Formats: sequence, C-alpha cells, structure tokens
Amino acid sequence: MTPEEFARFMRLRERVFAGIERALEIDGHHKSYEGVMSISFPHIFQDRYGDTSPGYALELGCYVLGPHRSYRWDSRSGFTECFDVAERDIEEWIAELEDDDYDDDQEAQVKAPPS
Repeated sequence: MTPEEFARFMRLRERVFAGIERALEIDGHHKSYEGVMSISFPHIFQDRYGDTSPGYALELGCYVLGPHRSYRWDSRSGFTECFDVAERDIEEWIAELEDDDYDDDQEAQVKAPPS
C-alpha cells in the first residue's frame, strides 16, 4: 500500500465516521462496531502462485449507513479498485442521509402551523 493509498483510506475512514455521526443525530440506534474497517492483502498463493481469487479487500462494519450491516469490496489487482467502489457506495449512502434530512426538514415545515 502506497502512502497515497493509505492517506486515501484515512480520508474515507473520516468520511465514514462523519456519516455515522450524522446518522446518529437522526436516529440514535446503532451497534458497537459502527465504522470498524479493515484492509486485507493477498495471501502467499494469491501473491506468488497464481491463485486468482481476489486478494485485496476493504471491509466495513456499519449498521447505520447503507442497506446492510457489513460490506466488502475486493479486487485482484490492488487497492485502487476497492477504494473506487467503496468511496462511490459510501458517498451514495451519505448523500441519501442528507436527502432524508432535507425531506424531514421540508415535511416539518409543511406540518408546522401557520404563524
């Protein structure tokens, strides 16, 4: 993993944490593992002996973002592919939170009695 890839991972981690904090403001239900992330490297057979199963992976445990509780993005060729897809998915989930927040604000304004 290059220093640039590590920095990219840390930025993604901070974005996940910010999304979790926003989700908790909306609804406090959560799991103790919110935001746990791990990176996997290829094992020796993938790296040196031609095993073609995906060896690079980024994993996220998160109940409050996205449609599931855990996520895995993997690749045979390196972290860039994992990060590209993970970032896209996570940004979509955070955008949905922001859209939901906007919808809630609009609904509250509609329901508010006239002043």
